[in-house]
Amino acid sequence: MKMHFLLLVCYILLAFKGATQSKSETSHADSTPLVLVNGLLTSIKALVMHPDAIQSIDVLKGDNAVAKYGRQAKYGAIIIHAHKHIKLYRLTELMDKLNWPDSLRKYRVLVDEVLIDDPALILVQESEISMLGTTNHVDWPDFCATPTSEKFINILRRKKADQ
Repeated sequence: MKMHFLLLVCYILLAFKGATQSKSETSHADSTPLVLVNGLLTSIKALVMHPDAIQSIDVLKGDNAVAKYGRQAKYGAIIIHAHKHIKLYRLTELMDKLNWPDSLRKYRVLVDEVLIDDPALILVQESEISMLGTTNHVDWPDFCATPTSEKFINILRRKKADQ
């Protein structure tokens, strides 16, 4: 079931990429579909949610997506409906719940060591976090662009063995 979900999401993203790019366009972060979970804007990278928490997924492409969600959906829209009992948190809500000090809230944010460009898009199912902490160790190919003294908030998803 989990593998089918991941394959479905990959297929959808690839389908949108191919369907929305002209021959002159190159792959760019702005050419990704709009992603909403229970009406909350997020991105696939910024979503920490167990596949079993999903009740349904709707996919809109082209003019249908733009008609419903405006220009922000010009590359399509993936609408995820979680089961009603699933509680999702924005990063700030989760930090409030866990009483994180203000001094840590200024750090850039990683999800599974992937930098999230807009932390306001992070949407988390709390039970899917194996660790929420700070780090200054990041295994990025282009890490030399980041000062080694910089600290990050790192959200690690639960792995299969943890579940």
